[in-house]
Amino acid sequence: MKVIGHLPQSTEWSLRMVDVEGDIMGADGKLLTEEVELWLCNPLDCICELMVNLNFADVISYEPQRVFDDETG
Repeated sequence: MKVIGHLPQSTEWSLRMVDVEGDIMGADGKLLTEEVELWLCNPLDCICELMVNLNFADVISYEPQRVFDDETG
């Protein structure tokens, strides 16, 4: 987590709090829940960032390719 703050940032991150239900019963007989952080960003912004990032210029292809494990596909 310490390293993430030093990465280049071009898209905005947003935080949503989500209630997650577990599989452990509480003393009241109901499943325990926990509120957790969900960090997300717009996937379209991420794709645009990849497309203009020069670090990926030689390794990203913008046309369909046929990739197989062996001769028979």
